[in-house]
Amino acid sequence: LNLGGFTLKQLRFENTDLQATAKDGLLDISELRGDLLEGSFSSHSRLDARSDIPLLDSQLSLKNVPIEALLQASGKPSPLNGQLELETQLHSAGISERALIDALDGSARFQLLNGILLDANLEQQLCTGIATLNRKTLASTPRDRNTPFEQLDGSLVIHNGVASNPDLKVRLPGLAVSGNGDLDLRVL
Repeated sequence: LNLGGFTLKQLRFENTDLQATAKDGLLDISELRGDLLEGSFSSHSRLDARSDIPLLDSQLSLKNVPIEALLQASGKPSPLNGQLELETQLHSAGISERALIDALDGSARFQLLNGILLDANLEQQLCTGIATLNRKTLASTPRDRNTPFEQLDGSLVIHNGVASNPDLKVRLPGLAVSGNGDLDLRVL
């Protein structure tokens, strides 16, 4: 089934193809793919409602999707530019949004290509901080208002609604940062 184009939450989907079957409480979306903004998406989902507690499995892939347009769809300005690459595999069970989040398990991998942090020159701020600590002044003026990312990527492991990031990597000109931490999706 070719859905053509449609709009969802201010995001325009184009050239959308859908292959799905539904029978006896089992919905299988074997393929949902198309163009999203200047990139593409593909997904496979399955909702099994044959038991008292429905089971949900979903895979999503985003390729070359402008992150600024994705973030702006929430109604707020984006602090970033770049193309998002995202791969997810999620599983859950429940009969309410709360139950689905509490039981959410899975994984995700993300990368921002050609990323730019807007209106913040972190290299300049770092140099200014070091100069201030050394009681010196900077000899040069800032070259740019933005900060380009040489690397921004990582992964998430989700267990019972808590997303853990074991390998966040951010590299900027003159600075490399790595990190890890947890995000409790149950209390957002």
